[in-house]
Amino acid sequence: MKTQIARGRRIAAQTVSGAVMASLAFVGVALADTDNIQKNTQVNVPAIAINGAASGVAGCTPTSFSFDISWIDPFVHGYFLADRTHGSSATDGDVMVIDTSNPAGGAKFLSNTNDTMAGIRCDKNAAFGGTGAAGRNEITGPNGAFTVNHTEVWVGDGPGKFALPAAETNTAADYNNDQCDSSVRVFDLLSGAETDHINVGGCFRTDEGAFDPVDQVALFANPSEQPGIKNGKAPLNNTP
Repeated sequence: MKTQIARGRRIAAQTVSGAVMASLAFVGVALADTDNIQKNTQVNVPAIAINGAASGVAGCTPTSFSFDISWIDPFVHGYFLADRTHGSSATDGDVMVIDTSNPAGGAKFLSNTNDTMAGIRCDKNAAFGGTGAAGRNEITGPNGAFTVNHTEVWVGDGPGKFALPAAETNTAADYNNDQCDSSVRVFDLLSGAETDHINVGGCFRTDEGAFDPVDQVALFANPSEQPGIKNGKAPLNNTP
C-alpha cells in the first residue's frame, strides 16, 4: 500500500512538473511583444533651474545637482524626487514634483522655508567615508520618498545643520555639534504644506522607507548610525 501511494505521488509530481514546464513555455510565447506599437512622439520636460552650490569646509567641491530616490504614484499622476539642491537656499533640499499626465507643465517643489531640510552637505571626514566632495550621504537630505494613501509624500532627511570645527580633524570628534535629529518630513499633496516633522533621533540621515497600506505602517532605515556618536544624546540605539 505504501509503495502504491509513493508511486502515485511520483506520478502526480511528474504530471505537475510537466504542466508547469508546459505553462512556462506558453508564458514565454505570450510575453512576446506583438502589439506593433511604436513610439511616435516624445515630451521633453522643460529645464528646471537649480541653485547649484554647496558650502562647507575648505577643499570641498561644489556640486550642481544632487538627488536621491524618486517615486511614481500612478493614482495621483505624480513623480516625486528627493532633491537636495533646490530648497530655499543653495544648500537646502525639497521634494520635486512633476505631473506625469502633463510633464511639459514643469515641476513644483515641496519645502518649508521656516523648517529647511538638510540639503547638500560638504564634508571631508574620512572617519565616516568623506572623500572631500560635496554631499556625503550620511548627513544630506531629503532621501527616500514615497506616497502614503495617495494624499501625502513622506521623505527621510538628514540631521539639522551643524558647524564643523574650524580645525577639522577628520575624526568622529568633528561631529560633536551634530544635532542627532535626523527626521521624516511629511507633505500634504493637495496643499503642498509640510504637515509633520518627525524627529527619529538619528545622528545621520534617515534614508529609504516603505509603506504598508494594509497595516498603515511606514518604515524608514537609518543605515549610518555609529557607536559612540552621542553629543550628549543617545543616537538611534548606536546601531544602523
